Amino acid sequence: MIVSSFLSYLILFVILVAIAVCGAMLGVKLAKRKNAKNAQQNTVAEDTTAQE
Repeated sequence: MIVSSFLSYLILFVILVAIAVCGAMLGVKLAKRKNAKNAQQNTVAEDTTAQE
């Protein structure tokens, strides 16, 4: 009885940790994509103002 309860909580813990890790990895990926896009837009904006 105690072992089955422990195993069920252990499985739940593993699932929640996996979801948290996936969320963190996705957040880092999206942040890098956003930063790259903003840097590209800033570079384009600086190039157009330099040409004027």
